Amino acid sequence: MTWLLRLFRGESGSTVVVFGAVAPTLVFFTLLASDYAGSIMLRDALQRLADGAALTGAQSLIVAGEAQSSVAISSATGYAESLAPSLPVEVTDFSADANVAAVDEATVLTVSLFARPKTLFAAFGMKTSVGVTASARPAGAKSLCVIGLARSGLGVSVAGSAKIEANGCMVHVNSDNRKALRLRGEAAIAAAQTGVVGGYDGPADAVKPDAVTDAPVLEDPLANRVMPTVGECDYTGRVITQGRETWSPGVYCDGIRLINGSEVILRPGVYIVKGGHVYTHANSKISGKGVTLYLVNGARLRISRNASLDMSAPASGLTAGLLIVSDPANPASSAHELHSDNAPNLLGAIYLPKAELSVGGDKTMADQSPWTAILADKITLNGNGRIVLNTRFSETPVPVPSTLLAERNVRLTR
Repeated sequence: MTWLLRLFRGESGSTVVVFGAVAPTLVFFTLLASDYAGSIMLRDALQRLADGAALTGAQSLIVAGEAQSSVAISSATGYAESLAPSLPVEVTDFSADANVAAVDEATVLTVSLFARPKTLFAAFGMKTSVGVTASARPAGAKSLCVIGLARSGLGVSVAGSAKIEANGCMVHVNSDNRKALRLRGEAAIAAAQTGVVGGYDGPADAVKPDAVTDAPVLEDPLANRVMPTVGECDYTGRVITQGRETWSPGVYCDGIRLINGSEVILRPGVYIVKGGHVYTHANSKISGKGVTLYLVNGARLRISRNASLDMSAPASGLTAGLLIVSDPANPASSAHELHSDNAPNLLGAIYLPKAELSVGGDKTMADQSPWTAILADKITLNGNGRIVLNTRFSETPVPVPSTLLAERNVRLTR
């Protein structure tokens, strides 16, 4: 034991010298490990940010249209730049770039993020850079433009020579009846996709592409929209029998009637029709921009074949994107009738969650609208006309309700 103590005393000085020589190396590797861990943390955070930016940009491709790639690029880079300050590691020289390109016949948006973490070695000129990429694309599903919400019975019926043209969006029928979607005569549906919870009853080639049966139920996309408050009557039993009048928003009790070629121009706002009918007849016309018809207390739409409609929904406010709405609390009644032969512009959503919509006429309807969506308990089309449901969303400030554009429509491809 004594010899060990002598050895320790004799080598203590050299031990200090060895530690002094090794210490800088230990500090170096400790700092290096710290910087490396920070870089790994930054890379993971940047990748999550790039994924989110790519998905956001791909969603914009759906809303704005693939031809408007600059909108999607701005959306993606704006998303990344807005969240960069919240990265878990302090960075310098952050940059976000995006591009849109065709890959294997699909439109793909790619986001590239670059950043330099503030490291302990940066002061000595040893700078570390981290770069990541993420790509996303529309997944093939389109916006929803027609939905029969009823869970049973006949959901959507098209007869005569009537046609639904929805080439850029989806038609969906929630009924589980084996004849939930029914086509008769020369009727036809052309849509990006037609889904039916139950079954299809009609000619084999009348729905293009073929209807997909046994599809999942889609919950009412607008069920959670807040609707206007209904106040006391501002007008009662309004009738116009000739000439042209300009009306203001308000509560119209006991319906409104236009006959004998009369015309009403609606100022922007919400028109609450409390009971009665919205009745147009004998070449009468209703027109208005930035308007919503809100039907309550059993109010019903009755637009005759020789009447005209030219209406656009509001671009902002509580009813943005909503053109005609029937209160879900309305009692069961006869179908809402939209039989006009002169309704080229119906910009917005027609939402009748507990009521049937009957569409008739012999002409083309809504073909000049940048977009139109129909959501009703049941939908029937008769006659020789066609209804065109466009998806030119970038052409108008009137917004499509976001719930008609589901997140499932985009996916990462990296």
